[in-house]
Amino acid sequence: MSDPRRLAFEVLLRVEQGGAYANAVLDAKLAADLDLSPRDRGLATELVYGTLRRALSLDWVLDQHASRPVEALDPPVRQLLRLGAYQLLHLKVPDHAAVATTVELTRRVGQRRATGFVNAVLRAVARRMPRDDDVVVVM
Repeated sequence: MSDPRRLAFEVLLRVEQGGAYANAVLDAKLAADLDLSPRDRGLATELVYGTLRRALSLDWVLDQHASRPVEALDPPVRQLLRLGAYQLLHLKVPDHAAVATTVELTRRVGQRRATGFVNAVLRAVARRMPRDDDVVVVM
């Protein structure tokens, strides 16, 4: 596999659909993918745990930009959008890269019909939402 985003997507989907424990599935996937670099292992881990940790707030943001509620989407599309939104809002991934890699992942995991939807929603999020490092706290 050797793709940290795909690995993270597969873990998140198993957690949602099968009620699996993220740590067990992630550890098994990382152990099975010997070609994944240490940096990519770290990215996959951050994507899984960060997306799970912030799922509710990610869903809220996505609901502001999607034509359908996130909860009404098919689980694979929901997880793809969460992964893309997490990268946009909480990682220092350039907007164009976060959107492009998520759209490409959408194709590769058999969700080709959803690519336009995923692209539109994530581009809207990128245009309208502040990132973690854009927030200023005034005391």
